[in-house]
Amino acid sequence: MKRAFYTFQETQIEGMLAYQFVSKGKQGEITKIVAFEDIGNDVYNLVLVDHDVETGYLDDEKMSNNQDIAKIMATIFRIVNDFIIKFPQNSIFIQANNEIKRRLYNRIVSNNLEEILQQYYVFGVLEDESIVTFSSTETALYNALIIKK
Repeated sequence: MKRAFYTFQETQIEGMLAYQFVSKGKQGEITKIVAFEDIGNDVYNLVLVDHDVETGYLDDEKMSNNQDIAKIMATIFRIVNDFIIKFPQNSIFIQANNEIKRRLYNRIVSNNLEEILQQYYVFGVLEDESIVTFSSTETALYNALIIKK
């Protein structure tokens, strides 16, 4: 994605490779963490959380509504790219934890599919758990996404 993005740093969180950046917007500064959880067979689950730096609390349920979603998604795209450059044999599994995020992830990939496909293969996981090539013309929402080099 050729959009503005936040600077990020590589870190470790709960034994997982992670990246940290700060979202700046309407709600102030919010520390975000993107972690990669090993779920087996060279597949890593992408985990996006808000991090309360004072308490250490990690929140994957919160919708921070900081009015910077395009910049956050561009940052996540850069993080995914960094991860895949370091670990090209790995696939990334992305599954939203609520319906709003699921629709958002599907829409963002659909809107940027041409650009994403220049670097990666993208698959969608259907309700019956079958895996198909991601299609921006598909009327059904994918339950999860898989990205690989």
